[in-house]
Amino acid sequence: MPNSDAAPGPLAEANVGEVIIYVRDLPTMKRFYSERLGFRVDADRGRLVALKGGAGAEIVLHSGRSDDATSDPQWLLQIIVEDIDEAVAELKKRGVDVSGIEDRPYGRYARFVDPEGNRLGLEQA
Repeated sequence: MPNSDAAPGPLAEANVGEVIIYVRDLPTMKRFYSERLGFRVDADRGRLVALKGGAGAEIVLHSGRSDDATSDPQWLLQIIVEDIDEAVAELKKRGVDVSGIEDRPYGRYARFVDPEGNRLGLEQA
């Protein structure tokens, strides 16, 4: 929760323009994000594929991840949905291994990973 006594920072009014995911196998990742998750392919430029949902930041899959990168991703791409039950059911129909839905006082959550082990989450406020 933001500290209301703090002065606004330089990014207080900024929006996230894109989330870049460096991947090893671009064709596989493009299929997962577009066919299984349902994001629209906005641009396919050879080494990168830009994907969009209904609103918010663009997801950019970039083929720059090295084959010897062994560290686990240190981020989670959180996707906001209106109906998490419906979203989880649809993802499971498309072959995505989604966790059970967690009900917390501040929202409902589910998690899954893409083919390269990057963590993604669904959130319903």
